[in-house]
Order: sequence, then structure tokens, then C-alpha cells
Amino acid sequence: MTDWTSPTESRLAGTLPAEFRGIYLALGERENAASPLQVHGVYRVSQADVEGLPLPAIGGLVLALQRDLEPLVIEPFRENILFADDERRTHDIIDGAFRIAVSELASRAYARRDGNYLVFVSLGRHISNVLSASVDA
Repeated sequence: MTDWTSPTESRLAGTLPAEFRGIYLALGERENAASPLQVHGVYRVSQADVEGLPLPAIGGLVLALQRDLEPLVIEPFRENILFADDERRTHDIIDGAFRIAVSELASRAYARRDGNYLVFVSLGRHISNVLSASVDA
């Protein structure tokens, strides 16, 4: 694992209602405006929703990020070593949680992390809610 992703840790883990299917994101708590921006996410999808993706399905998660007017699209878990127990599978349902340090990704791509962010993720045919946040230098 890198220092900016974790497919099993999220403050949202275990919070989805039983009938929910899709992905949900929330901003991580920050101590002040200059603190790193983290996104916490949870997903519950059917096996059919992610057919064709690697197992575990989190490996196929795509993050779309726009900082000011600069876009970035990446697969944050693609290069990570993932294990079957990084997500739960029951019958046809796949459940998982993740945490992504968005500011770290942005600073690697753009050489700075401040700015106004729009963030969402997709997994298979599901697209999350869109988050908006500002980070000061």
C-alpha cells in the first residue's frame, strides 16, 4: 500500500443502508484549511455491476479530480497489492470501503495541492456523488 490509499479503511465503513447500491463519498475531517484533503468512500455493488473488472473490484475504481481548471483521472488502487479480504462478498453483493488522500495525488500531478477541488469516483457502471472542497497553501 502507498501512503495515500487504503481499500479497507474509511470512516464511512458499515454505514450504507441494506438496499443501497452504488458508491458514496464524504470529505475527511481536516484540522484547518491547509490540512490535506481526504475522501472517504463506501460502495455496495452487484457482481454483474463490476463484471470484467479485476478482483477485488476496488482495483477498477476510477477517480476523477478537477483542481481549479486542471483535470486528473486515475485508478488509485491499480498499482496496489490487493487481497480478496479487502472487500466483502456475500452472494451477489460486493461491499467495500476506501480512503484516498486527494491532496497527495494532486501534488504529485500538479506540483502543488492548494486550490478548489471537484472529486468523484466510478466503479463499474456506478458513479458516486460529487464533492467540492477548497484547500489553502
